[in-house]
Amino acid sequence: MPYQNWKKALEHFATHSLHEYHKDSLTRMNSFMSTYNEPPTRIDQSISVGAAAAVERNRRFLKSILRAVKYLGRQGLAFRGHRDDGVGLEDNINKGNFKALLNVMCETDESLRCHLETCNKNASYISKTTQNNLLDCIRDSIQADIVNQVKSQVNGPYFGVIADEVNDSANWEQLGIVIRYVRKDNVLVEKLIEYVKCENIRGATIADLIITCLNKVGLDPMYCH
Repeated sequence: MPYQNWKKALEHFATHSLHEYHKDSLTRMNSFMSTYNEPPTRIDQSISVGAAAAVERNRRFLKSILRAVKYLGRQGLAFRGHRDDGVGLEDNINKGNFKALLNVMCETDESLRCHLETCNKNASYISKTTQNNLLDCIRDSIQADIVNQVKSQVNGPYFGVIADEVNDSANWEQLGIVIRYVRKDNVLVEKLIEYVKCENIRGATIADLIITCLNKVGLDPMYCH
């Protein structure tokens, strides 16, 4: 209902200004105007800026860890030593090439060093589980790049397959599957796309493994010539 007693308006307004609900509303209005005129002072903006800084910080040290993974993988070096537990890098136990490499990188990489010195044990991103996860991510990226090259061939997504089995260090039969195709620059290339465990070396088993692998990475076996 609109205000009607305008004869006593000034008296009522003065009384109204003394009430707590008026003071609270005035405080809220001033706070709103302050954050409206200066957005950086808003809580949601502060949280957003803080979250963005944390994301950027995490990306920096994770990129460093990923560089170590890529280096060891490219060089064909073993990642882990006899013991690979714990987070620390400063003890005398040989924990393998991965953590030894990170130890050297920390001498010049401030972001990585700060992370490893201050992180929680369950958020170090250097455990053997994370190492395997990062290797899986790199494998998926390489496979996707190879498949994209195969599918973008001028004359169609045709390819050949070369496969051979070999025993690994645990005496398991591993089947190496290689894709043969022509790149856009008309260069014939052969790329290893997967190693799969091979329980026996019968022809039907090997054929099934190859077909399963091709389907898994996104290549149609019908284009295999």
